[in-house]
Amino acid sequence: MEIDNSDNNTEEIDVNNDTLKAKLRNTMSKSSTLKIILPSIAIALSYMGTYVAKYPLFLVEYSDDDVLFNIPLKDWLSYAFTVGFFIGKWPAYKFVPSITRAQRPKVLAVLFVLTSLLLTGILPLQGLAPFKILSVLFGCICCSAIFGVEFLYFEGRSNGDLYIGAVNITVFFGSSLCRAIGAALIRGGVKDNLMPFFFVMLYSPITAISLYCLDAIPNPSTSDVAAMGERTIMSSSEKSAFISNYIKGLSPLLIGYAYACGFRFLRDFYALECYRILLKREPEPIDYLLADWIGGLIAITSLFAMSRVKDSGRALMLLHCLFIGGATIVGVAVFLFEREIITPEILIILVGLGLSLSITPFSGSLFDRIMASTRTKGTATFLINFGDAFAYIGVFLSLAYKTSRSDDDSYQELFITGCKAFTLILLSTGILSTIYWARVIKIIAGYETVEVDDDNTGLALTQETATQESQSLEEHKIS
Repeated sequence: MEIDNSDNNTEEIDVNNDTLKAKLRNTMSKSSTLKIILPSIAIALSYMGTYVAKYPLFLVEYSDDDVLFNIPLKDWLSYAFTVGFFIGKWPAYKFVPSITRAQRPKVLAVLFVLTSLLLTGILPLQGLAPFKILSVLFGCICCSAIFGVEFLYFEGRSNGDLYIGAVNITVFFGSSLCRAIGAALIRGGVKDNLMPFFFVMLYSPITAISLYCLDAIPNPSTSDVAAMGERTIMSSSEKSAFISNYIKGLSPLLIGYAYACGFRFLRDFYALECYRILLKREPEPIDYLLADWIGGLIAITSLFAMSRVKDSGRALMLLHCLFIGGATIVGVAVFLFEREIITPEILIILVGLGLSLSITPFSGSLFDRIMASTRTKGTATFLINFGDAFAYIGVFLSLAYKTSRSDDDSYQELFITGCKAFTLILLSTGILSTIYWARVIKIIAGYETVEVDDDNTGLALTQETATQESQSLEEHKIS
């Protein structure tokens, strides 16, 4: 019997009925290198299963007759995609942090099966546009919770940034890779409306094996707990209290993240149309790869380097630098492009780099470091789902704005205007957030004895508390 202390309660997991998993877990416990490599591969490959399910459907050539209320089916599917992920974040916010270690494999298996079938199973049918829209909606609701459940495996660990970096390999390269493979399957003779389902079936063994290996990861060690804080199940009142205590710092982050995701999804959904106008030619596969892969490599390298920073407060400030730095790169790129100093190809690459750097912190590292910096006993998963819910509001608003601009000639203007807004919004929100969290970190680091709120959610330090502590210390020094 193996004792699992990863949750607030102590539960026993009988590993004797799963010899291979027990051997994997014991082997990883004894090898720090294997404990990094195997879970990283498992995380990246399993999360790739969500991309295989959700992105190939945008490669299907939908009939001109597939129109509902004068809106093309592809636009409807984009809305269903966005609304589904938004709706799914709220039950994920409420229930995922309460999922125990023993429940995770079953929950993930059910979510992956439902996601795959709902997103790809109805597409081959002729007509039935309303049913396809609803199927994508409910498929995305299921898919929305998967990252939060997987994040439970690797939060609160010293190697957490490495694991999150592995996830980001999928985040940055997954969509373009799925598009490339999906296009190759179509060119190979698979009908475009059958391709998404066929692709999912081909990849399903990899998803199953990677989820199995992911569940074999050992529990956080005592050194992990000492460095990153204890991660326990949080009640609804504790989660609400944490957000209320730190709302001034979370608000600018969420606003910036919402716009960043809105702009990125708009670019991803309509990359063909935007790039066609910018490049004045049909985009080549290399254009899509360079737009994501260069920025992705740099962003992931930055995240891997962040794992060497053991001080969570310092890491939190460095993550803010990525957020602000990405906005700066996009702004400079547009400035140079409008003056014809750089080519459209370079603009697309630099915008991709800026997007990657600014969004990377929100893949888990930022919220994990916030929990560690505030010495909060709890899970960062609820913050990820809370942040993603706001992000999909930004995506929905961006899509609504695009729908109001139907002229193809406006795509370049839409892209350039989006880049400028990206720079202004993320610079302002990033600077405000940096000032707030730097102050919180300074206050927490400055006092060994601090006031803990009634809900026991962490160090809810206010300016009044800090002032009282400062006065008390000064009086002590004088006396």
